[in-house]
Amino acid sequence: MIHKNVEYMGELPHNTWRKIAINTWDLDRGGKILSRLELNPEPAMEYVKKLNESSEEKVTLTHFLGVCLGKLQEEFPLLRSTVRGRKIFQRKNCDVFFHVSRVNEKGEEDLSGKVIRQVNRMSSIDLATELNSKGREIKKKEDTTFKSIKKLISFMPNFLIASVLNISSFIQIRLNIWSPLLGTQQDTFGSLMLTNVGVFGVKESFVPFVPYSGIHVICCMGAVFDDVVLRDGEIRPGKKLILSWSIDHRLVDGSTAAKMANRLTELFEKPGF
Repeated sequence: MIHKNVEYMGELPHNTWRKIAINTWDLDRGGKILSRLELNPEPAMEYVKKLNESSEEKVTLTHFLGVCLGKLQEEFPLLRSTVRGRKIFQRKNCDVFFHVSRVNEKGEEDLSGKVIRQVNRMSSIDLATELNSKGREIKKKEDTTFKSIKKLISFMPNFLIASVLNISSFIQIRLNIWSPLLGTQQDTFGSLMLTNVGVFGVKESFVPFVPYSGIHVICCMGAVFDDVVLRDGEIRPGKKLILSWSIDHRLVDGSTAAKMANRLTELFEKPGF
C-alpha cells in the first residue's frame, strides 16, 4: 500500500517576496566561502558618536561599515567584479546594496533595499544622509526599488517565476543590457551587498547568494554585544561585533580573504581614515 510520507496541515500563504524566494533557490551546489570576522567595534562606535555631535542626520555603525566596504572594493578590485558566463569583468564603481526591511500595505513583512553608488568616495555622514532618506521612502511610502517587478510577480503563477527571473538575469548580467521595460532599476544590486541582522538582536548569520543579483560578496552585520575580551594585554569586559561573509570562491581565495579581514580590522581600530 502507498501512504503519505508526512501529514501536512495544508499549504501556507506567502507574500510577494516569499513567492520570489521559493522560486529562486534550488539545492546549493556552488563553491563559496563562509567566513566570520570578529571585530572590536569600540573605536568605531566612539568615532560615530563624535560624528553625531555635528551631523544633522543620524550616523550609525552600519553607515561606517558601508564606507569601509567601499574602500575595500577600491583596494581589492575582485570584490567589485562580476562573473558573466566563464569570464570575469571588473566594475567601474564601488557600490553597496543595503537591505531594508519594511511592512507592505497588507501589513506583511517585506524585504527591499537600495544601492548606493560610489560609496568609496563618501564619508559616513554623506552615506547616512543619502541612505536614511531613501530608506525612509521605502519604509513609509513605497518600494521604489522593486515596485514594478513585485507587482508583476504577484499576479504570476509559480511555474513561470523562475523562468522570468532567469531570463531577466541573463539579459541584464550575462548580456549586460538594461531597459525600463524589464521592470527593474538599472544595475539594481550594485557590486556588494550589506545586510544588518543586528537590528533584530541577532549576533551572526550567513546569507545565501541571490542568483539573479549578480552579487558575489555578501556581508552580514550582527548586533554589537558584551563579552570578555583580551585587549592591550588585559582581560576585561568589552564589546564585540561579528561580520559573517558569503564569498564566491571563483573570485576570492583564502589568501585574499585574509588580507581583506586584516584591512577591515585596521579600519575599525583606526576609524578616522
